[in-house]
Amino acid sequence: MQATTNKVDVRTTLTTDQNEILNEFINEIGELTPKQRKFCDVRCMLRYLRARDWDVKKALKLLQGSFEWRDRYQPENLDARDLDKEASNGKVFQTGFDKKGQPIVYMIPANNTSEDYDKGVQLLVYTMEKAIESMPEGVEQLVWFIDFKGFSRQNSIPLNVAKETISILSDQYPERLAACYFVDAPFIFNLFYKTISVFVNPNTRNKVNFVSGSHQEKRNQLAPHFDMTKLHTRYGGDVEANYDHAAYWKPEMEKSAQKLALVKN
Repeated sequence: MQATTNKVDVRTTLTTDQNEILNEFINEIGELTPKQRKFCDVRCMLRYLRARDWDVKKALKLLQGSFEWRDRYQPENLDARDLDKEASNGKVFQTGFDKKGQPIVYMIPANNTSEDYDKGVQLLVYTMEKAIESMPEGVEQLVWFIDFKGFSRQNSIPLNVAKETISILSDQYPERLAACYFVDAPFIFNLFYKTISVFVNPNTRNKVNFVSGSHQEKRNQLAPHFDMTKLHTRYGGDVEANYDHAAYWKPEMEKSAQKLALVKN
């Protein structure tokens, strides 16, 4: 099997033992289909190995699960036109980058007024795929902002949906998270987080940061990692404009229409 890679030879960053494990992993994977090769390059393989502490058997099981999930769910074919209503309140969207060029995904639970949880999960997956597609050369991870402004129990999702969401993010997008910032998390969320955190990988839990306080306090915490002239005032930045669905989503629907038209042809 031949696996594609980016311009930088990632093998030069690995130890001798890690290169040997990677070779074993490639042999265990075997021949890939054209669709699988498009998804699974050497960097992808390394993410799955790191996610399972370089255990080839465990990483192989995780990767095969992703192949099956992607065949079934077809995230690359999700249509923004079908998600227009679900995305209209700006409960989850991707825009901007941190200082490392990592895409920023925003989730605002208070904007969730839908009980169509399947569509909600589809929007999450669509946003993940969009973020990955936007990554500059050499960037593999993204940053999450979860903003709890206005959050209440009415905006909470069922525990089974939360578990499904965590499962998708950890099992289908392993080692994609660089950092997650919980902004102004209320006490009720702290209780909820304690409940669901047992389902979260320890490495992922270590990437969680809680942000609160005054504008200046947030700015002091986040300024080392973000260009504050491009971050919203909610996070200590200078931007006052809020999510504009018409401006943000119209290009997404046009892109989906063009992409799916090519697939059909």
